[in-house]
Amino acid sequence: MSGTKDITALASLIKGKKQEVTATPLPQEASRPAEAATETTETGAARKASPRKRKTSDPSSLTQFMTLVEEINQVGEEFDNTGILYVDGDIHEVLKLLKTNCKLKISSLGNYLLKAWIEENQAAINAALVKKRNKFLD
Repeated sequence: MSGTKDITALASLIKGKKQEVTATPLPQEASRPAEAATETTETGAARKASPRKRKTSDPSSLTQFMTLVEEINQVGEEFDNTGILYVDGDIHEVLKLLKTNCKLKISSLGNYLLKAWIEENQAAINAALVKKRNKFLD
């Protein structure tokens, strides 16, 4: 499918319109029968039966990412980093890779993200903290 057809099919799917979409088999799928290359979903949209390959990022997005890493590392210097934060093992693996390959300070990333979240939700957090009074502490 070309990019324009993909977008049109996606828009139709979102709007709830039924549309028959056919997918073109990838070269490694050439030995499969044609009907195995696509599946039709309940909404009528076609979907490839095999997983897609990972897209490689373009250099400009990598540059933007590395600029963000530098910003996070600089902002992270304002925090004292005395607390401990536990994360899922898979998330930790990604963080270790970012630390090793991109020189991202994990504590700086955690502080950066959590500070932004707290600032965005400050009113709701304050309201939740006020409502959660302990009858023994009042």
